Amino acid sequence: MIGEVDIRNSITQRGQIIAVILCLALSVPALKGQYYGLQFSGHEVPLNERTELYLTPNKPLNFKNELELNFDFRFQPNSISYYGYIYRILIGTKSIDFIHGFLPDTPKNFQLVFNDSPSSISFNLPIEKLTSEWTKIQFNINLKAGTISCNLGDTILTDQIQGYSAKEGVQLFFGAHQHDNFTTTDVTQMNIRNIELKTDNKQYIWPLKQTESEVVYEVNHQKDGLVKNPNWLLSLHTNWKKIANLELSGLAQTAFNQEEDLLYIATSESLFTLNLLDNSIRKEEFTSPYKIVSTNTLVYDSTKNQLISYSIDYNYKSVYDQNSRSWSLFPKDTTRLTYYWHHNNFVHPDGNIYTFGGYGQFNYKNLVLRLAPGASGFDTVTYQGEFFPRYLAAVGYAQNNDKLYILGGYGSKSGQQTLSPAYFHELLEYSFEESRFSRIYEISDSDYEFCFANSAVIHDNQLYALAFSKYHFENKLQLIHINLDSPSIERLGSPVDFKFIDIESDVELYFSKGSNKLIAISSYLNGEKSSVDIYSISFPPQKPSRNLALNSIKKMPGKMNYYLLIVIIILLLAGIIIMYFVSRRKGKQTAGLIKGKGIIADVSKYEIKHNEPVKSSIILFGGFQVIDKDGNDITGSFTQLLKSLLLFIMLNSIRHKKGVSSQIISETFWFDKSVESARNNRAVNIVKIKSLLEKVGNASISKDTGYWKFEYDAKTMDIDYANYLDIVGKGSELTRDDICNLLEIIDRGQFLVNTEADWLDVYKSEVSNKIIDSLADFIETSDSEEDFILHLTNCMFMFDIASEEAMILQCRTLFKLGKHSLAKKSYARFVKEYKNLYDEEYKRSFNSILETGEQKKG
Repeated sequence: MIGEVDIRNSITQRGQIIAVILCLALSVPALKGQYYGLQFSGHEVPLNERTELYLTPNKPLNFKNELELNFDFRFQPNSISYYGYIYRILIGTKSIDFIHGFLPDTPKNFQLVFNDSPSSISFNLPIEKLTSEWTKIQFNINLKAGTISCNLGDTILTDQIQGYSAKEGVQLFFGAHQHDNFTTTDVTQMNIRNIELKTDNKQYIWPLKQTESEVVYEVNHQKDGLVKNPNWLLSLHTNWKKIANLELSGLAQTAFNQEEDLLYIATSESLFTLNLLDNSIRKEEFTSPYKIVSTNTLVYDSTKNQLISYSIDYNYKSVYDQNSRSWSLFPKDTTRLTYYWHHNNFVHPDGNIYTFGGYGQFNYKNLVLRLAPGASGFDTVTYQGEFFPRYLAAVGYAQNNDKLYILGGYGSKSGQQTLSPAYFHELLEYSFEESRFSRIYEISDSDYEFCFANSAVIHDNQLYALAFSKYHFENKLQLIHINLDSPSIERLGSPVDFKFIDIESDVELYFSKGSNKLIAISSYLNGEKSSVDIYSISFPPQKPSRNLALNSIKKMPGKMNYYLLIVIIILLLAGIIIMYFVSRRKGKQTAGLIKGKGIIADVSKYEIKHNEPVKSSIILFGGFQVIDKDGNDITGSFTQLLKSLLLFIMLNSIRHKKGVSSQIISETFWFDKSVESARNNRAVNIVKIKSLLEKVGNASISKDTGYWKFEYDAKTMDIDYANYLDIVGKGSELTRDDICNLLEIIDRGQFLVNTEADWLDVYKSEVSNKIIDSLADFIETSDSEEDFILHLTNCMFMFDIASEEAMILQCRTLFKLGKHSLAKKSYARFVKEYKNLYDEEYKRSFNSILETGEQKKG
């Protein structure tokens, strides 16, 4: 966040144009939806967690006579209270408050208040309208004429306004605030966007199109505001939010009541009910313990409003009586593993419970079973069409055509685990009326890992599912979206961590109508304890947005025509290309910019080479990338498992010069397999890696020394990690050429960004520490120019946003250049990051850092 405001003054004019174009090009698709704005936390949270928006934090805005304020607002559905302040305007020492809440002796729910006196401007808008759509409202103040008006659609309400003076300017607050004698914590649970404030001759715009930050960007005049406890709507649609974590005794099972937005979590002793409208949890103890075992599955039957626990293995069901808090039938006392791990189930609107597939005892199932409402056990359903044996698939129900859709899964055509098991890259449709399976289409991307949470969500002919790999314990859940009519897959939202062992883990995806959110719930049984994590993401989910794109809106006029914007982008891009070639002919040096949260300094006095990936190379900085002998990017040929296995062997070989044993590989990647199964998996996947390496260059994986070792010819093949090790291996003797060579590598980005594994953390930590230490040592021992030092400190921040060395060096350098405000902002950002990371205050003051620098210099 440091330097966001001052960046305009620290880059060249050409750099500004490039930044604007890049931002706009990225932001057009990201911002085309209507899911942006600021969500206010109100009465549902403690006082200190309520949202405060202060748009004039530095000083009041000047005006003479006229003000115009307009914005869009919308209330959040199912809130416990809608009473509170929408905004407060301060003109000098007098306020104008816009409040929602029914007032005595009036049916109107919106009221404008002058200091302590109610205005005649009041009106009523139904809560149903306020919670279902955005409402645009405009207020006009003319102090010279002594009038104020409120424009709401075709309605204009007016009143007289007296006693206000523009001499001290205007200040603007939304939600909670504390300023001199003006304080409130009464906040309406609302969403706000597109705030515009017009004075006599200026227009200020705060679009609120952001995903993060406590700085609220203003478009035209750099009058950025501040927000406390923000909930950025774009972030709510792109990032999963953990709403609950439960540590429970024994096995836990879940079911969902969509009609009432209730999530049930059952253990052998208790039933927990999570209300998704307010995230409250109720616990009730069973009158008699109900032994939750692996053979049982929990579902909710909406036709009879009851929880049912059933067992395919023992062919029975048990119904929960909420009044007596007891079950109708107790399961047999057994610890036998089920034959139907991760089968799919669905409670049809007619009350029938259907199950599909499953896995157990080295066999995949393709049975369809039905448990009728009045029956005590399951019947086998005869069906037509192909449904190959599988488990870990996703099922979603389309109410409009009464069809069930089955996506992916893992299994084999024969049903036997020993005969070529694989992912099913297909979407199937099951007709309840005809009892028939039909293949809708095959997914062409065969490298995509096609295991899913058991339940999927279908909305407007779109299917949403949670995908993950079958081969990782430290796993990631990725929300995907697929059109029922088209086989294209789209990743939405940020990944979610979870632990996966197929006999210990469970994942479900639900849609909460009341809160308009997707709900992901994962559980993992670790010994005698179950860890249950519950996440939500606002619907419809969106692709993760780039902060650069989302913040770029502050560079643009507020109401530019969309098509005109496209034309301008094309023209400016053409201008950049022309400028680039002119610059090259004149031999001008280009500026290097570090992308990160530190200061972006003008570094035009030196040149950093940004080489494109060369042929026959493996790149680890900025993300995993592989380029073959012909210059083709073949990264997509590496599945998640192949990539992880190659990295595991390669990093151990290059860093430690030794390789890794078969036992360590098996314990890392196939700990849940038998020795023989792990050996077979290892052999098959190493053969695949060798085949891919042949396309890259003279490199292979062998076991000649008794350890699996990666070897390559450095003359014909390039690996940036090996180059990095050669440079930092020189210790404190690094020259400027060495540093520039290092910058060529790390300017691509962080080491193996977006690749996560427990074993990888030690490498990432070592790389970050080495880079920071190497750059800090060079700065301390060299007499480099200040702009080069600023570039190096930005590199340090890229690898550790809370690097004390980087902060000290950056502050001293900026202060030496006379950029005192930037130095203070760099220090303030570090102090904030330090507090967030260590939960304690940073001890050294800003002045002490500068004084130490002066003493050292002297």
